[in-house]
Amino acid sequence: MIRWFIHNPVAANLLMATLFFGGLITLLSNRIPLEFLPEFQEDRVNITTSLRGATPSSVEQGISIRIEEAIFDLDGIKKISTRSQEG
Repeated sequence: MIRWFIHNPVAANLLMATLFFGGLITLLSNRIPLEFLPEFQEDRVNITTSLRGATPSSVEQGISIRIEEAIFDLDGIKKISTRSQEG
């Protein structure tokens, strides 16, 4: 195919021009939404806390459960899960 285009440069230029103008027409027709920063809704929130030298059970009792209780009755929350680890 490349060899054929080498021997037929007019065909190669015609193909390039067709693709260019087809892309330009598509861009200007506003059929495809063009967004540089599309809007999206995040369906997850991560909260990270640290307590140096603490055991997982003390992190859970001192931090995780309090955060769960504070956000439990907010609108839109379907599921709460926590993970407590050392430190």
